[in-house]
Amino acid sequence: MLAAKQIEQDIFGDPLEGVVWTFPNANRYEGEDKVSARNLELYLEQALGAKPTTVAKHKRGTFYEYEAWTFPEYGHTVEEDDLEEYLEWAYGATKEYL
Repeated sequence: MLAAKQIEQDIFGDPLEGVVWTFPNANRYEGEDKVSARNLELYLEQALGAKPTTVAKHKRGTFYEYEAWTFPEYGHTVEEDDLEEYLEWAYGATKEYL
């Protein structure tokens, strides 16, 4: 009899497939948190305390608005385009494709 393959799940119960983020040392009981890309914003808010925000920048006489995240733990505001690099730098997070 063949055993059914158990599908791994992220911390919110969704299957780990496609893009998956791993946050080491985030969970002292399990050692790391794995989060599917579709739940990343939820994880940022619930686990890291981050808040979505808008940043205005002035370039050549015009103001532009950018989506961003504020991380109260470090006091940083990070534009959406720089989020991946920030998560890698500040939290040691890694991104993989399953």
